[in-house]
Amino acid sequence: MKNPFVFGKVVQGDLFLNREMEISAITETLLSGQNIICYSPRRYGKTSLMMKVSEKLKEQGNVVFLIDFFRVTSLQDLYNIYASSIAETDRSPLKVFLSIIQDILPTINPKVVIKPPDSPTVEISVPLPVLIKSHSLNELFNSLEQYCKKKKKKGIVIFDEFQELSLINDGALIEKEMRSAFQHHKLVSYAFLGSKQNLLKGIFRDKNRPFYNFGRHFELDVIESVHWIDFINKKMGKECSAKMADDILMITENHPYFTQMFCHYLWEYTKTRSKPLDASAIQNVLLEILERDELLMSDLWERITIAERHLLKAIAAEEPENIYEKSFLLRHSLGTASSVQKALKKLLDLDYIRKYKTGRYVFVNPFFKRWIHSNTIRVS
Repeated sequence: MKNPFVFGKVVQGDLFLNREMEISAITETLLSGQNIICYSPRRYGKTSLMMKVSEKLKEQGNVVFLIDFFRVTSLQDLYNIYASSIAETDRSPLKVFLSIIQDILPTINPKVVIKPPDSPTVEISVPLPVLIKSHSLNELFNSLEQYCKKKKKKGIVIFDEFQELSLINDGALIEKEMRSAFQHHKLVSYAFLGSKQNLLKGIFRDKNRPFYNFGRHFELDVIESVHWIDFINKKMGKECSAKMADDILMITENHPYFTQMFCHYLWEYTKTRSKPLDASAIQNVLLEILERDELLMSDLWERITIAERHLLKAIAAEEPENIYEKSFLLRHSLGTASSVQKALKKLLDLDYIRKYKTGRYVFVNPFFKRWIHSNTIRVS
């Protein structure tokens, strides 16, 4: 029997859990011509969510382009990926496709290479001095709007890991030219996805940045227990009680990736070893995961300073609503608020922790918190 729990890849079909409200709200917003900014830590299921949104949009006759900024390290990369998104989306005969490319990118003059099975793959060969000219950038960032005009269809562009734009040498120029072009588009709506919350919010909530207030914000949260419990019970089998499912969620803290991962290993543990599904099995799987990831956890721990470790232990102990509350600082001997602020910024930038809407700081990886509890002296 195939393991019914999947992690580490895009989740589809009956493996995709809930998110119905988010799918509906994001789809309606994009169809109305508005843009969205969607952020959450890595492995919260943003890509799987947007694939579901894409399916709904395509069913209604819209064209959907996916541009992954995680693959972009230079302006040349961006040109190539932008043009390739058209090639991967277009299903026209080759001559028609070439005509469209030449019309919407006349200055760039992309080279088209045909690879089996006869699907056009676009390669760009343009010197950087040409690329950074404003008219060339304007042409590129208007290309998908022009494409949709020719096709007489509405388009949606999904930028995955958009915060990586901040790390590119020409990022500021690209950001400025993008906004300059996008604000005039009538047929194309944009979805900006990101996992580094601070970087993405900096792009869209800084009054001095071009993309300030450019769309509606969606922050993905963990999936509620009521949905998880039903999902786990059905996939794990009748021997899994609601109490056992709840015990699993206490460990994974409802995190989509880590819940699927834990259940995957628990299913393997009970099925392949003929072990009963009980509290002992759950604890044994947790211990196996922590032992397996010992090197990873140790590496995460060694990357940070003593002050940052001290704060991380304090957060692991109680995940405070107000990290600067005097009693919390005194209880964990954390020193001044300014020193805590510096350590906190580093932990947020490294994606060790995240801040909930309520103000509470929590671990991005719930197993890292468990590892800290198991391997370090707790702060008293």
